[in-house]
Amino acid sequence: MPYSLVYGMEVVLPIEIEMGSLRVALEQQISKTEWAQFHYDQLSLLDERRLKAANHVQAY
Repeated sequence: MPYSLVYGMEVVLPIEIEMGSLRVALEQQISKTEWAQFHYDQLSLLDERRLKAANHVQAY
């Protein structure tokens, strides 16, 4: 709560970003392509959050 009052957004802890291993994905019948796409999407989301935070800091 205090973080959102100061920065205007909720904190995202690294443990909230799920990036499973390829071995586990293969055991769950997820293709390598789907696994790679999921990881790419998660990294893109992380970059977006970092940019949003940087833009918010620059505004002040």
